Amino acid sequence: MVDINDPVLKYIPEYKIKSRFTTCPPTTLRQLAAHTSGLPRDAGINFWMNYTMAGWIMTNGQVPLQWYVAKDELLSSLGSVELEYLPETGKHYSNLGVQLLGIALERASGEPFADYLESNIFLPLNMKNTTVGTDEIDESRKAVGYVYTNPGMKPLVAPPWEFGCALYSGGIY
Repeated sequence: MVDINDPVLKYIPEYKIKSRFTTCPPTTLRQLAAHTSGLPRDAGINFWMNYTMAGWIMTNGQVPLQWYVAKDELLSSLGSVELEYLPETGKHYSNLGVQLLGIALERASGEPFADYLESNIFLPLNMKNTTVGTDEIDESRKAVGYVYTNPGMKPLVAPPWEFGCALYSGGIY
């Protein structure tokens, strides 16, 4: 049974975050859920593929996108993350915190995140048209994304998403 006040380390032993705040107790799942953990918005790696998106747009789609990092890459990068805010002193949205919360839930439940959501949230709430990721969605039901690079030019068709660790905070359809 998961307790919202459990320390993150109970489920994610890789959680070795640096802190200049010497009086901080261990980060809890509650802090991750409430965005009061003090974590930065994103990890210092290609968390949201920001590093390659500009190149893809500027070259009219010729430079390949480096998609979101995998869960293992995210976890191995935690040693380079430092708290930006003193925990519990305000709400500071953190995608990284949401990712960690999803990973903790996955580990605590012993099943993949998508399966956990399906059996514990979507099915009990009769959410028949909801899923995690895009693999199970009929292509005809998916929206097509476009990126306009310059006025008057034909837009680029955005490639299909490859979620990686972003699945935990951006993968529900």
